[in-house]
Amino acid sequence: MPIVGFADDRAQPKNELVLLGGVADIRRSNTLPFGAIQARFAPNWHGIHPYAQVGYESGGSAIGAAGILYNFLLPGKFKDLRLTLGTGPGLYHHAGSATNLGNTIEFYSWAELSMPIWAHRVGVSIGHISNAHIGHHNPGLDGVNASIVALTW
Repeated sequence: MPIVGFADDRAQPKNELVLLGGVADIRRSNTLPFGAIQARFAPNWHGIHPYAQVGYESGGSAIGAAGILYNFLLPGKFKDLRLTLGTGPGLYHHAGSATNLGNTIEFYSWAELSMPIWAHRVGVSIGHISNAHIGHHNPGLDGVNASIVALTW
């Protein structure tokens, strides 16, 4: 019996609209509230889902990203849990008191653990934004978010 199953083995996937809220830049004293809207689309290749996201940090920075994600479901008594891993490039606009990430092109990678609660899927995620040293400055930024699947279609 496999330790981790693929999400597509148990249910037909759907498009999801996900609301995220949390804090960014948790490794520094410059921690700021962050919010985002993410669209996750039904898989089109071996269970891989495309996603698109726009987010805003209260310090004035914004990011738009798109990429791929994959869902894993845990077995046994954890069968309602879903581990989602995602990554992709994005465009970052630095403004105000937010951390300067050093480049307009940044890469966003994240992991989310979620479970169904009432009629929604609720989770917590951690993420990292970095320019992979393609810019002159690359401090990176880590964040923690709560998430809720607000709409499926």
